[in-house]
Amino acid sequence: MLFRSIERGIFERLAMGEIVRGPNWGNPRIFCRSEAEYQSLLHATPAVPGFTPAGPRPANDVSRSLRLHQARARQAIHGELDLELLNRLTSFQVLETLPADKEEHLNHPHLGARLKPSSAALLEALCDKTCDVQIVVSDGLSAEAVHANIEELLPVLLDGLDARQLKLGGLFAARYGRVKLAEATADKTGARLTILLIGERPGGDALAAQSLSAYLVYRLAGDDEQSWAAEASNHAGIRFEIGRAHV
Repeated sequence: MLFRSIERGIFERLAMGEIVRGPNWGNPRIFCRSEAEYQSLLHATPAVPGFTPAGPRPANDVSRSLRLHQARARQAIHGELDLELLNRLTSFQVLETLPADKEEHLNHPHLGARLKPSSAALLEALCDKTCDVQIVVSDGLSAEAVHANIEELLPVLLDGLDARQLKLGGLFAARYGRVKLAEATADKTGARLTILLIGERPGGDALAAQSLSAYLVYRLAGDDEQSWAAEASNHAGIRFEIGRAHV
């Protein structure tokens, strides 16, 4: 393995036998058969900040790009969910989770997985227990992810449900939510399927702040479904099957 790396110029051996970085250290082009293949590799890995080195460090433009991406991630984490934007699309009922503010939301993750008693009661009262699907939107760790995707995603989602003649209940929005909020809301809606659209934790890429996930919580109905799920999961008390789709 080392011999091949030296042969490719990733490492080089000095006269005294010391192994140091070679001229192709950090150069993925040597693994690509063409410039088109290399560009395809870059397109498929948007979180990669750059390869240009300046000695043992990344080049200045690479470092600046990385710091910009990190700044966008921090901004996304501290941003607030724009309820006016949501209500311009359609009418949303607002739910409140247990965190009192953004700071408490970030420092106490378990609080964002639970609704305030008043909101839990509101959700239960407003939900049509005969509906097939309920939708809940939450900022999670990136309100920017909701803002960047919801205007295009929600109409397509609603059209798809309507085309399949699935009965939709109300639309709800919750600030300061966490992934486990999917189960807390599903427990109150009574719908066969509860969809939680929530912003994910931003990573090191500029686009990561726009990373939105859909957690699909399917209510197990009847003894057969419950017993099959219990056997598959080794969890006798299971009541939901949960899946995740990424936008």
